[in-house]
Amino acid sequence: MNSNPAKIQVIDLSYPRKVHFIGIGGMGMSGLAQILLKQGHSVSGSDIDDNNINIERIKALGGRVYGNHDKGNIKKAEIVVYSSCISDNNPEIIQSKANGLEIIPRAVVLAELMKGKRSIAVSGTHGKTTVSALISLIVSRAGLEPTIIVGGELEDFNNNACKGRGQYLVAEADESDASFLYLNQTYSVITNIEPDHMDYYHNMDQVLETYEKFINNTSTNGFVAGCLDDAHILSLRQKTDKKFITYGLSAQADLRADNICLKDLGSEFDLIYHNKNLGRITIQIPGEYNILNALSACALTLGLGIEFFVIKEALLSYKGVGRRFEIKLNTARAMVIDDYAHHPTEIQAVITAGRAGFKGRLIGVFQPHRYTRTKLLVKEYSVCFQGLDELILTDVYSAGEAAIEGVSGENIYKAVTETGQERVVYIEDKANIIPYLLKITCSGDRILMMGAGDITKIADELAERLSCSIGKHKLTYTIKNSYQ
Repeated sequence: MNSNPAKIQVIDLSYPRKVHFIGIGGMGMSGLAQILLKQGHSVSGSDIDDNNINIERIKALGGRVYGNHDKGNIKKAEIVVYSSCISDNNPEIIQSKANGLEIIPRAVVLAELMKGKRSIAVSGTHGKTTVSALISLIVSRAGLEPTIIVGGELEDFNNNACKGRGQYLVAEADESDASFLYLNQTYSVITNIEPDHMDYYHNMDQVLETYEKFINNTSTNGFVAGCLDDAHILSLRQKTDKKFITYGLSAQADLRADNICLKDLGSEFDLIYHNKNLGRITIQIPGEYNILNALSACALTLGLGIEFFVIKEALLSYKGVGRRFEIKLNTARAMVIDDYAHHPTEIQAVITAGRAGFKGRLIGVFQPHRYTRTKLLVKEYSVCFQGLDELILTDVYSAGEAAIEGVSGENIYKAVTETGQERVVYIEDKANIIPYLLKITCSGDRILMMGAGDITKIADELAERLSCSIGKHKLTYTIKNSYQ
């Protein structure tokens, strides 16, 4: 169900309301639901995946969750909130319309929660969750007690949402359906802009027009933190009179990293702000892309007036976010890393980070996410896996999309093998991935599990199986591979 940010939608949450979330178990939706429950609202919701930690938290706070989508679920609701993956033919949407209920995208709820707050909205094609988590930690360590709503499990907070008593609110701003235009944020962050979600956007010009509107929604009392290394952000900066703090690796950026040292599972760099060396920063998350994520958080929080030593100590202690280079197993036998990377740029960045300072064998497993993305970016996928010693591909995770004829994980397999990359395997049924990995894994291997779908469950099971004593496994199925 597509949002229409051009149509102004508002809701009144100044008194207790009965709010129903369709798809309540998702990271973005569950965070909003938790905050509303803590504010005293009555919350219900539905999700076909009703057995996850987000659902457990909602139930513990007094929320009611249904394990299916049914028109009877909304009988007590006043407001119905939907996520971007919910279609118009969802039975709860249909019944809500028939009942004349307020039906709103989740961004409208977020916009309402931002009212009266010094809100920080983090946008971009890549890095939103990590940057939001870093900012949240720094602002918290500064004693400002922010409200936090992030699309990932924050290891430092043991949650994806926290209701703080302070003036600040930190949240991800979802560009996938332009719903971030509902927001009127005090401060904006833009990490990068690339072609993505082209099932919603008609072309790149429309993407840039949407980001320009997002920038112009920034309060006149606030500012925008944007990556100067990104040509699209540079062009948008030149079109607005909003205050900008730029960051990046470019010497022209207001804030930049210098004397970079990339290590295995971490990095160090000097933080230069307006040509002054503030000091040495150490982060315990790997890769150049995470240096940029850290710079993004530094730009925003320095702009808020937070002192450097607070930022430095927060970045050093940062524990990470679930599914962002999350180490599920680290033993002499193998390391298993689970990562949300699903766009070619993200995949290449994660592979580079996994390879930095590591001399062993690097195995990648990738589950494509959405048929539209697979179809559109197959050329980019064909070259983004370089650096792996072995690649295992599986079929597409639909994320609720209808299948597109002729589009599958095999398209990526064929494209990769045509580039000449060797040791590529296509295992259509993901249930067969673990037996294959158990057979080929050698002592000291590092395994990257990548994708935004349910490949994370395979990562969990693989880590558990590898941590046990496992014998030989006979393969009883056929795989397609580029080496025989």
